[in-house]
Amino acid sequence: MISFRKENLVGFISGSVAGEEFQNLLMDPDRLFSYPDAVVLKQEGNTRTVRFSCQGREFLFKHFLSRGWAHSVRGLVRGSRAKRAAEKAELFSYKGIPTPSPVAFLERRHLRIPVESYICYEFLPGTENLTECYRRMGFGAFGQAGILEAVARDVAGMHEKGLHHGDLKWSNILISEKQTGMAWLVDLDGAGIIGFARGIRMVEDLSRFLVDLLENMEARMPGMGQFVRAYVHARGLDREKAVRFLRSVEKKTQQKLRTHARTRGHRIRLKDREITGILQA
Repeated sequence: MISFRKENLVGFISGSVAGEEFQNLLMDPDRLFSYPDAVVLKQEGNTRTVRFSCQGREFLFKHFLSRGWAHSVRGLVRGSRAKRAAEKAELFSYKGIPTPSPVAFLERRHLRIPVESYICYEFLPGTENLTECYRRMGFGAFGQAGILEAVARDVAGMHEKGLHHGDLKWSNILISEKQTGMAWLVDLDGAGIIGFARGIRMVEDLSRFLVDLLENMEARMPGMGQFVRAYVHARGLDREKAVRFLRSVEKKTQQKLRTHARTRGHRIRLKDREITGILQA
């Protein structure tokens, strides 16, 4: 990584993309969100993301906004969110989980404290996230393509390697025509090693995935069944362990759906035993 400093902005750029045009863009990172031909993918909450082209290549750029001084001071010890995301990308790649390597990350500091941070990845051509794929293919073709089963096996493999994602929504799973399962897993700032909270972390991942499945698909079956059965089979869970695990997943999914009903206006509901009952079907 090549480092640079401009006033209170500290940056680290991979030598593979350290051209003058790219460096000049990063000198004023907020300008990227109004850069010609840039596509803003997210601009709400504590983060915002943009896709842009430079030097004949495409990039994804994520801005972690300030979450207050208490959070920033903790970042002095733990590192900024961008730095932690870069470290987790290295860990996931080492463990064989497909994820893009960052080509740059920046920190805006005040009195050495990282107040805001940014991370940039090169965009993988020919990919789309799971939501985009579903909307393009439609319910029937998507369900018959084996995509949900393949992704379930990939998620199970990630968990068996002792890793969790932390925000396993469909927009963070990229697939390609050449690969049915995960071509890339992105947005790793909430990811990490499962550790002692093994069950909680895995339940969190599955419930977040299933919330998107229920809110995106016109019908919950057979898609939900395809995903759940493939995950349980890939994990090698016996029936008793699987039912206990899925009961926790069901409760967490119900909780998240109720939250989305309040905050986003969604009206999707999940009945009791609807997930655990999949194993009996």
